[in-house]
Amino acid sequence: MATKLVQYASREEKLPAVTVRLPLVYGPTQNTEKFMVPNIILSCMKDKETLLPPGEQTRDFIFVEDLIKGITDIAVARGVNGEIHQSRLVLDAL
Repeated sequence: MATKLVQYASREEKLPAVTVRLPLVYGPTQNTEKFMVPNIILSCMKDKETLLPPGEQTRDFIFVEDLIKGITDIAVARGVNGEIHQSRLVLDAL
């Protein structure tokens, strides 16, 4: 619903807007017990075995600083008004 509202405001009211659908974000202050990426990295660094799901799910992960750069690049880009950027496009903007 929010995406439709932003698209309407951009199209009809000429409001400069872009919708960004974010991937899962991780960073230096991430809770290592509740989030898979830092848990896997720390386990590998300590040479510990890590239990992983079977791999049937797919997710996009992005480091917080890279996400900020991607959103900033999209925000200042010309010709993107009214567009929807999926997580993969945010990653490609880097």
